[in-house]
Amino acid sequence: MIRKCCVEDIEYLKGIIKKDIFQNVYLYIDTSTYGFENQDIQTWIISDSEADTVIVYKYYNSLQIFGISDPSDENIREICFLIEKNDSQMLSGSVELIRKISCLLSEWKKTEGIIMKAGQEAAKVDSEVCKASVDECYEIASLICADEGIGGHYSVALLEEQLQDRMKNWHCQNFVLKENGTIVAHMGTYADVEGLAVLGGLVTAPAARGQGYGKRVLQSLTAQVIKEQKVPVLYCYEQNVMDWYRHLGWTQVYKCAKLERK
Repeated sequence: MIRKCCVEDIEYLKGIIKKDIFQNVYLYIDTSTYGFENQDIQTWIISDSEADTVIVYKYYNSLQIFGISDPSDENIREICFLIEKNDSQMLSGSVELIRKISCLLSEWKKTEGIIMKAGQEAAKVDSEVCKASVDECYEIASLICADEGIGGHYSVALLEEQLQDRMKNWHCQNFVLKENGTIVAHMGTYADVEGLAVLGGLVTAPAARGQGYGKRVLQSLTAQVIKEQKVPVLYCYEQNVMDWYRHLGWTQVYKCAKLERK
């Protein structure tokens, strides 16, 4: 059964999500930041005859899912119905839920990964790594977009606008390392709420790779986040990159996955 979230459900849903933050970090951040009553948000609760099983949260054209209990086959079909009905472009959640849904959405691309977190052992202040200003967002966006792996689906202008908005309105930070006045490495906080920050956008200019610049901006940003009494977390979808993060002191906290419309 599918039902729309109502005002009476909000505190109930907040409590469930907060008990298992790492199952879907972005869902926790989105609900903490935008709530459930924003005009760009819709929330559904999926249930069977005995209990609620899944939360589905829509923000613009992407869906976040969160498992409350084991969903039935009928529940999975209901989630797929919501996905198609709402013309969603991306869906993310735990690897178990995404695997079940992907069986009925063969035309979608499935990518599995992990959520990782860091403690003090992964942090190191570097005096040469600095916090970027709003005026440097164009240069950061250009560096990210030049890397097909993390920025190929953005335009420089759109990413610059998003970076500026995050800096001005959402307290996000971008740490950079420069060489002769030019930014050659970057990492930022892509989402930031009380007690938690998601790191992303780690990139090094091709000509500057192999010199440890990425490691230095990562460790410096991690140190800053911990200093602010927040847990640094990140999403990782490539095995060799997972191993690199583990080597630097990051640990796995959850298996995640995403579906993207082809």
